[in-house]
Amino acid sequence: MTPSSPIRRRLLSRRTSVRARLVLLSVALVLGPAPLRAAEIEDIAFPESVSAADQKIPLFGLGLLRYRVLFRGYVGGLYLPADATADQTLSDIPKALELYYFWDIEGRFFGEAADELLARSLPAERVSALRERLDRLHALYRDVKAGDRYRLTYEPGRGTTLAYNGQPLGTIPGADFARDYFGIWLGDEPLSDAFRDQLLSGR
Repeated sequence: MTPSSPIRRRLLSRRTSVRARLVLLSVALVLGPAPLRAAEIEDIAFPESVSAADQKIPLFGLGLLRYRVLFRGYVGGLYLPADATADQTLSDIPKALELYYFWDIEGRFFGEAADELLARSLPAERVSALRERLDRLHALYRDVKAGDRYRLTYEPGRGTTLAYNGQPLGTIPGADFARDYFGIWLGDEPLSDAFRDQLLSGR
């Protein structure tokens, strides 16, 4: 039988076809079904969803906050219900904001920074009305090391829970409190316009 015989050509064609099917099968096994993966920003992974108000709320957007333009302060992930839009972020709906820190920070600075930002964005009487609850929340903050995370989770009817590396530290009641405190990052006069806009541009 010569190399150009019909039988040899059929055998070669069949082997090529088998190899092609095996390659396609291997690719299919590698690519699909695609596993659920965490989203990433600056090589930091955030879960695709978190629990709030007895439901899973999906990741809405990611953002990077820079300090003095050149330095990364932290990255954050905002979580909202699947049917929520950016303009509903501060309304009375479940939400969460998780922050991953690139630097060590003393716990006392969190409360001091929040007080300064709230005084800048809210009327003095409003800050006074929040004072007792602000002090309770700020007393919960701990020192963070690079790689630590804080998460604020709001559940309607329950309040805002602060968690440190996944460990709940305490809950502060009030939809009004959640609106104003989340407003530090997401309101009309936030800590950083760029960070807010990144978080809110996800969906």
